[in-house]
Amino acid sequence: MHEASRTTDRATLDDQAEALYRRYGARPWALLPEHTRSHFRSLVQAGIDGRGRPTTGEPPLA
Repeated sequence: MHEASRTTDRATLDDQAEALYRRYGARPWALLPEHTRSHFRSLVQAGIDGRGRPTTGEPPLA
């Protein structure tokens, strides 16, 4: 499990989720239904990409 104490603000989480979505999606982030945006936020928090592989770079957000 990743650091439970690591936190981030909602804007940062949204920015990272939007960047991840841009790698795989075609629609503008603002037009996505909330459940899709929520899904990508959860991927960012879990530290996995849209294909289920670990993300590279910074550790996942918790």
